Amino acid sequence: MVAKRIMALGLSAWLACSAAAFAGGNGKLGHTGPKSQTKGGVEGSTSLRFQMKDQQEVVPDGELVGGIGGGFAGGPINDGCADSVPISNGATSFSTIGADEDGPVLPAECDEDFGVDLRADIWFDYDASCTGTLTVSTCGAATYDTRLALYSACTCPATNDDFHACNDDGPGCPDFTSILVAEVEQGTCYKLRVGGWGDPDFPDDPGAQGTGTLTVTCEPSGPGPCLGEILSVEPADGTEDARQPHVPGPGADEDPADRQGIGSADEPIIMTLDVAGEPDSCFFLCETAPDAVLGENGVASVTETGNGVYEIVLNHAIAPGSVTTISYGNQFVEFLSHPANTNHDGFSNANDILHTIDMLNGVVEPEFGEFSTDVDHSGLFGTSDVLRVIDLLNGAIPYAIWLGAARPVNDGDCPGEVQDPCGDGVCDEPIPPTSDCCIANGTPGCDDPECEAAVCACDAFCCDNQWDNLCATNGENDNGCGAGVLCEELCTVGGGDEDCLSCPADCECPDDSCTEAVDIFDGDTDFSTIGATTDGPELPIECDKNFGLVLGADIWFEYVATCSGVMTTSTCDQADYDTRLAIYELCECPVSNDLLVGCNDDGEGCADFSSFMEANVVEGTCYKLRVGGWAPEGGAGATGSGTLSISCVNPFPICDDAEGECTEANGTPGCNDPACCVVVCTIDPFCCNAMWDGSCADHAIEECD
Repeated sequence: MVAKRIMALGLSAWLACSAAAFAGGNGKLGHTGPKSQTKGGVEGSTSLRFQMKDQQEVVPDGELVGGIGGGFAGGPINDGCADSVPISNGATSFSTIGADEDGPVLPAECDEDFGVDLRADIWFDYDASCTGTLTVSTCGAATYDTRLALYSACTCPATNDDFHACNDDGPGCPDFTSILVAEVEQGTCYKLRVGGWGDPDFPDDPGAQGTGTLTVTCEPSGPGPCLGEILSVEPADGTEDARQPHVPGPGADEDPADRQGIGSADEPIIMTLDVAGEPDSCFFLCETAPDAVLGENGVASVTETGNGVYEIVLNHAIAPGSVTTISYGNQFVEFLSHPANTNHDGFSNANDILHTIDMLNGVVEPEFGEFSTDVDHSGLFGTSDVLRVIDLLNGAIPYAIWLGAARPVNDGDCPGEVQDPCGDGVCDEPIPPTSDCCIANGTPGCDDPECEAAVCACDAFCCDNQWDNLCATNGENDNGCGAGVLCEELCTVGGGDEDCLSCPADCECPDDSCTEAVDIFDGDTDFSTIGATTDGPELPIECDKNFGLVLGADIWFEYVATCSGVMTTSTCDQADYDTRLAIYELCECPVSNDLLVGCNDDGEGCADFSSFMEANVVEGTCYKLRVGGWAPEGGAGATGSGTLSISCVNPFPICDDAEGECTEANGTPGCNDPACCVVVCTIDPFCCNAMWDGSCADHAIEECD
């Protein structure tokens, strides 16, 4: 999983490093000697008001709550054992702020002289990826006194009959953080409980709470099961299925579970091993993105047909736009599905029509046989496959979302090497950081090793993911990137020292206005609008979806478009409050509705009134992105936290290279104004897939400035 974290955006280290102060709980945070018996809390009695369309909720001080990644409304989503969420190998950010205690008191063997209470717990389900040694760690990566426990069954309530392992204070770990080590069996589901130490002398205290990063690894042991060698696999390792894994037959109402493609019952994955009799649990599936219709995938059955040959059938065919990994022991094979990309160049466009015709005429050989040719699943390769590619490029449902998108990559979510760490389909290794540590650069790390080490010790996101504005702010502390960066010197948003909830007396809180916008890049960025003021104008009438035009409690970003095409900005299912989004061309302040290029209140199909916004952008142009909350007329905006996902895709790459005039028929695909080209081809894909004719020119005259 891609690591997430609370990005303060001027929202302070009570999210990054001092969150335990909000829990009102017992804590040893900051102590270097024996565990403290002192209780702490938040002074004052202010309240934060969360306004939603159908309710208003006042949350008193001491009851701010957070979930995975630091959500703040409604408590952690995995607060209860029955609400545990899946977790896999890698780093996962979490928050226990506001969590209740749901599990039992630990057995006596867990007592490290500080009792057996594990309080304010949240829950995860872990399917062991190996038979060997599992390590679960918050060591040096949490803001509070953590405690961990592992149970050998994914049942609720968890009981000590299923108790498997525990840890309070890991050896050598600062601030009473933890390392849990246990032997596990591949394919077995384990219940992981993450919480905080609780003072046995204060049984009613909620216990230590805070935020951190949970790192999970599984090292295979031997000798043991699942250690044979993969001799061969069919389809071949790395096969990209360029066919459309559509429902058989001409009807659109067929059962989507019958979808055809690699891994379906009609096309099982055939794996040959040098051993026989391996259990089903030796075969494990991971996909980097779930199927847009069918959701998460998995191994449905493994059938040995003799001589170490196994037929692997998945719950459904491999997901379009995803890297699908089948692991066997500590080995793996990968498959991809990218509809209509018959020439395997990474994109679906008019070139695939020509390539399919060339394959049909015998001019070129298909790289993966039927996986590149029989696009319509008819069992034959013919002109119908060419027509099917054309259909796909004209928006065949439900996979139009992947057309024109870059070839999917394994970004580290699944076993195996990262195929494209730069995310641009070009470089093989991460680009070495060259930017000043005090400037956001969008890549992991910075150019001062001493500063980098100090900042990443506080905030691992800066080295594991990208050096963003919060990392740069951290880097500016302590005399300009010295070795002693103090996380607690960050401040909350609000504009005055009285709002700095855990800052030194001389701390100056950053502003949340348009002029203080911070840089943001493609990918995921965690954010919070708690405490933000409203700085932007009321939205224009076209943004009204029957809930008014107020965008309140806004924070600001500056985004330089990485493509000429469609920029997608989303909090869909990734925010704990009613979000609202807007984007303006040019990075000017104050923003003007004359420059508004996109807005969204409630994204279609998005839970809890979260948002999904698309806007046409031009590569290299700076855009001002405004993130806030819905508000009633004259009221304050809803506030909360979430993850902001940004991507930029040119669905018509021909627009980058075409030379013909947009306002004139030119007889070739595309035209020479990339932004206009994308707008017109979105209306009429024929203009990019075949040729720019008079109708395309008319669209350009009408739609483009």
